[in-house]
Amino acid sequence: MTHTEAAAKFKKCRNKETGYKLANNTRLQKRGNAFAVRLHETDVVMIRPDGTYRVNTGGWRTITTKDRINRFIPGCGIHQDQSVWYFGNIMFQDGMLINPDGNVVGDDHVPATALKNVKKSVNHYCRKFGNHVIEACMGHDIGEMEEYTKYPIPVVTNKGHIANFWKAVNESYRSARWYDTPSLYHKWAYLAIASRQYGNPQFIWDIVRRECLRGIEPFMLKDSLRSFIRVRKPSIIDQVAFGDLKVRKIMT
Repeated sequence: MTHTEAAAKFKKCRNKETGYKLANNTRLQKRGNAFAVRLHETDVVMIRPDGTYRVNTGGWRTITTKDRINRFIPGCGIHQDQSVWYFGNIMFQDGMLINPDGNVVGDDHVPATALKNVKKSVNHYCRKFGNHVIEACMGHDIGEMEEYTKYPIPVVTNKGHIANFWKAVNESYRSARWYDTPSLYHKWAYLAIASRQYGNPQFIWDIVRRECLRGIEPFMLKDSLRSFIRVRKPSIIDQVAFGDLKVRKIMT
């Protein structure tokens, strides 16, 4: 959608504040001299007067977000591979500026070929951390779910939370005696279960608690941890690739 086309569509909307409906949960709104394609609460595409486009997922790298960006930017070809987004042969990054031909402006980008080691390290660390949490819970009473309510449910789009989570992942490699403080891992078990988008967290917690006490590897906890980690991986890989987060050279 060009700036001229956006202006023409916007003129048709009855309510200038809510904007013109483009698709489900997606509206075209005015931002000064520019127009924004707004999906839910995020301006995923900014259509600028000079013909360029600014993209932003707001941390929500979903199928719908990808569809909206690809739909409203000419020639835009964002694709996904193993939870990582790519724009052509470079790594996708929020804030990218795209010209009218559908090419990224500037050369300060991470090529796809340079991501191999980053993805490998992040996958390794996250997998080991998930195993650490399960091992720390096994054979222990992880307590009542109410005991952990002081920990706020983490929001995927919160970079501070992502940084704290990555710190916890790295800290699990610092000492061979990580299992001396299982309560720290019980905290992450709670956050993983409480962050589930389906099911009853309290019901799941009670089952996991019983299985941990019996020394049985809890399937529901493993499933929750995988989901919890999976939705955070793209942001971690993104920040590691661009130097905002570091990977400790501790491999156990």
